[in-house]
Amino acid sequence: MNIALVLKSIIAVFLLMLHSGGVFAADWRSVERVPSRLVWQIDVSSIKKIPNGNLTVWNKFVMEPATIERVHKNNPKYKNYLYSLSFWEIDCARKMYNVTTGIDYSSVGEISTIYNSNGQMEPIIPDSTSDAVAEYVCNSVEVI
Repeated sequence: MNIALVLKSIIAVFLLMLHSGGVFAADWRSVERVPSRLVWQIDVSSIKKIPNGNLTVWNKFVMEPATIERVHKNNPKYKNYLYSLSFWEIDCARKMYNVTTGIDYSSVGEISTIYNSNGQMEPIIPDSTSDAVAEYVCNSVEVI
């Protein structure tokens, strides 16, 4: 048994539970503005307002099958990559965001990567996926 993989799995489950606001009963909606070979979704049931006034949301990034095949072939690090989940904090007033936690999943059902941010908010780039996510989240009437 691979101890490192077991530890990664335990950490990932803990992070999901820590940040979860319905991630297990997700309501995924696509937010990508332009047709691409990727699908970017947010779980609208996870949108929450936190004490500092910012909003948090779970994101899911999935590639179309042809794109996945190309990535698997051209990048050994992502040989079995399937999709990613990430937890974002968005400051709507300042147009800033932070990807606080991210988890990459493999096609064989394993966690391939877990990453955490340094806590720094970054500017939302106009006409980007982060802009589309922030626009949807900041204008959501479903904020709890």
